[in-house]
Amino acid sequence: MPSLTQPVPAVSLLVAAGAGVAAAYGLCVALDWRTPNWQGRAIPSSVRLGFLSAVWAGSLLWTTDAAAPRWLLPAVATSFAVLGLLDDRLGSREFSGLEGHVRALLRGKLTTGALKLLGGTGVALTAGLVLYR
Repeated sequence: MPSLTQPVPAVSLLVAAGAGVAAAYGLCVALDWRTPNWQGRAIPSSVRLGFLSAVWAGSLLWTTDAAAPRWLLPAVATSFAVLGLLDDRLGSREFSGLEGHVRALLRGKLTTGALKLLGGTGVALTAGLVLYR
């Protein structure tokens, strides 16, 4: 298996990332998944899902000497991507930022941001248990 320090694998990952982002951008435009940015302009959201292509390509095509199982990085990245997608697509703008979602949670209201916080914490703890039993 090639090493990630060799030029061909690094270029391959860049190509995979570029293709994934382009495909995700096209999908977001086609589905009209748009969110206002800080200037108030509607821009395609959830395009970052395209970077999963590079994560999957890297973990499936190249191996490292790391102690982590080969499936762990793509599983964690995909889990976080799904949590982010849920927040992007189903979340409201009523609460924003970590503090806003934690305050809502403390008041008994589960927001998609709080779900992302709790789910992400669970994913991270699970990955830690897999790595350090």
